[in-house]
Amino acid sequence: MFKILVIIGVVILIIFAIKIIKSYRTEFKTNKNIKENEKQEEQIEFRDKTIAFLKSKEYKYLVNFAKLHKNNYKYFIEENELDNDENINKKIIKLKKSLKKRGFFFNIRQLKLLIYDEIIFQTYEDFKSKILYYKPNSLKQYMKAFLYVYGEDYKEFINYYHFKILLSEKGIEYSEYALKDELNALRKDLGL
Repeated sequence: MFKILVIIGVVILIIFAIKIIKSYRTEFKTNKNIKENEKQEEQIEFRDKTIAFLKSKEYKYLVNFAKLHKNNYKYFIEENELDNDENINKKIIKLKKSLKKRGFFFNIRQLKLLIYDEIIFQTYEDFKSKILYYKPNSLKQYMKAFLYVYGEDYKEFINYYHFKILLSEKGIEYSEYALKDELNALRKDLGL
């Protein structure tokens, strides 16, 4: 009789343990979903704030800041809130406060992301105007203009990346795999 009671007790404990584990798993999944939902809501809020900001007249402050700090674009990619460069940190905090006074609330990471995006946009626009100055209409003409403007620097990732974007934007068809080889061969033909 005692063995039966022990077995029944063990079975009850196992059932109880299973219920606790299931409850814990459900709670864990719920907490995970809550965190994912909060992160999604934060991203949506940031997107909405950014759209409103880009449409506002205060956007010019970001444009001007990006123009002044184009050469420091790598700083704005970094994940950390602020960097060792106290001078740029002070300027970012000053920009943050200025935007806050005008009703736009961004944390430092969000602001750095906006600055980086603006720098990339401005860099692309500069790149595009330099290439289009030559009024190219074919792939070969675009490649010549690209090489005239950037010479040996055409191999730099950002220049090559912008070149591919420009070709796509203008509807110029090219082979992804052959483009670098064609550029290199044309560079040699042009004596650059």
